[in-house]
Amino acid sequence: MAMNSSNFQILVNAVLDAKNIQAQLDKISQKYATMKVGIDVDTSKLNSALSGLKGLKVGFDDTSTSAEKTSQSIGDIFTKVSKFGGVTLVINELRQSLMDGVDAVKELDAAVTEYKKVSDLTDEGMKQYIDTARELGLEVGKTSTEMIEASTNFKKMGRGDEESLQLAKLANMLRNVADEALSAGQAADFINAQMIAFNLTAQDAEHILDATNEVANRFAVSTGDLITAVPKVASTLSLAGNSMEQVYGLIVGAVEQMPGMASRVALGLRSVTLNLQKLGEDSSKASGYTANMEEAFNKLGITLMDENGQIKNTYDILKELAEVFPTLDKNTQTYYASLIGGKTQVN
Repeated sequence: MAMNSSNFQILVNAVLDAKNIQAQLDKISQKYATMKVGIDVDTSKLNSALSGLKGLKVGFDDTSTSAEKTSQSIGDIFTKVSKFGGVTLVINELRQSLMDGVDAVKELDAAVTEYKKVSDLTDEGMKQYIDTARELGLEVGKTSTEMIEASTNFKKMGRGDEESLQLAKLANMLRNVADEALSAGQAADFINAQMIAFNLTAQDAEHILDATNEVANRFAVSTGDLITAVPKVASTLSLAGNSMEQVYGLIVGAVEQMPGMASRVALGLRSVTLNLQKLGEDSSKASGYTANMEEAFNKLGITLMDENGQIKNTYDILKELAEVFPTLDKNTQTYYASLIGGKTQVN
């Protein structure tokens, strides 16, 4: 009979002896119950390590204390440096003030020396003069030096001591209202030139300041323009019969057309005035030139002469010409501009 090997099965009948196993385990337990494990430890190294840690702690404590002391030292140093810096600043400011004071004294001394050259004041009189200059200077916000510098300019023009000082006050008032920086000398020269040209007294001088300020406020002209132009033409235009107000009017009209060219305007007005008046030539040439110009102006319905047979002033002639000028053609305008101003003053 054939047999298939994969179908074999072996049946084992085993009985577990639990008592015997338990007995074996009890023997093992008794054998190893008193067993000890020996570990050899080098405690000297451990103690050394612990000592090192204690030393490190002490070091940290010392470092902390040192840091606190160092911090306190820096704070002390900073406080001391701050105090030193403050004291140094005060000393420097005091030193600078002293130096400024010395410079001021030197400047005043120089101004007084210059004034003494044109004045007969005694030493006592000069002291009183300086005191008065200081008082007037306080009224207009200027120093004694600035007041005396201005008064020196007036004194050189033959003014009295007291008058010069009062005019110096006006000059420094002009500096205060001017729209650009002026020296005491420039302000004084501006006032002086007009006082001489228009024969003004010290009492009239304040009118110069008022007129200058009014014109600068109302028209496109600066006080600088007036201060530049007026002294250059005041005498010439005054001799031609123009008043101070008319001179201001001529300058304003020209400078508004030629901004920033006050000096050229002044020279142009002077040339025009001399051409109209022919004051720079001898009488025979002047009369012939004036006759030809009179004839040319008569064609426009304008006369150069007044009812007394005298040549009109520059302001009146130009005012009459200005009324008809816009009605002329370009060539005619150029002709009359050249006739009265010359080729270089056509503008």
